[in-house]
Amino acid sequence: MKSFHILLIVNLWLFEATGQTKDIALRQVFKQTADSTLILTEKSGWSLKNTNALILSKTGDTVACYRYKVEGPQQTKLKQIPKQLADLINAQYRAIGNSPITLNPYFKIHDIAPDSAQVFWNKVAQLEPWEFKDDQLDGNGCPIIDSANRPHNIYDGVTYTLQLITKSEIKELVFYEPAFYEKQCPGREGRQKMLALLSAFNNVFGEKSLL
Repeated sequence: MKSFHILLIVNLWLFEATGQTKDIALRQVFKQTADSTLILTEKSGWSLKNTNALILSKTGDTVACYRYKVEGPQQTKLKQIPKQLADLINAQYRAIGNSPITLNPYFKIHDIAPDSAQVFWNKVAQLEPWEFKDDQLDGNGCPIIDSANRPHNIYDGVTYTLQLITKSEIKELVFYEPAFYEKQCPGREGRQKMLALLSAFNNVFGEKSLL
């Protein structure tokens, strides 16, 4: 475990020394420093694009977990300060949330015992996420018709993005409201496996760990 963290620190130092930390996306960092990595993000109709991520990564025999979380400013407190400054704080938060997730102070190592981390990895690996068929392949939503013969869909729900990263490739999967659509039109294997993966992440990082 110590050798892995030394390797990570050395790589972070190299990125900083070459002036790349501000530009390099987190997925590229893991592409260079890990064997296999999963980055899970969540975007709702009322949240910014890149403020939260849960990360599971494996290098050799070492499994580690990380999280990236940008806390938004509390609007009630901003009302207590001059409006011009409050506007600048809000603008900074929006700028961070709309920029690619990078190595910065919002990136944290998640505290988990090595044995628990390995169990987590095994559970996720058994789902074979690299083989998931997502909405990009199977289509978004499903043809739901209610009693009035109208489509029954969600238009402001949550989209989950799963980035699968190895040293040779980066694959991105997208699932929109998988729990809702699995209930309305059950049976799609990709959604079912994604729900199992979300459950595994929630068990480790805690419920409501993204939003």
